[in-house]
Amino acid sequence: MRKILEEEAPKVGLKTDDIIADITGGLKPLTAGMILAALTVGCDLDYVETERTPEGEPIPGTLRVVVIDLNFYISTKEK
Repeated sequence: MRKILEEEAPKVGLKTDDIIADITGGLKPLTAGMILAALTVGCDLDYVETERTPEGEPIPGTLRVVVIDLNFYISTKEK
């Protein structure tokens, strides 16, 4: 992932801002690796969610792309 973002993308004229890493459907190690690589080079992340039938099948027409907010905030909890 880092090689693609740092070396291959510039060869075809893409900047990090032009790329979104989609973590939909990957196995846990793949997803974790994509997230870590994307975070280290400043690439955006998203995933696709959908409504499902009681049997777990995706419902056509309900797909939504969710962009992951990578902004972290520190707050204090008032007592």
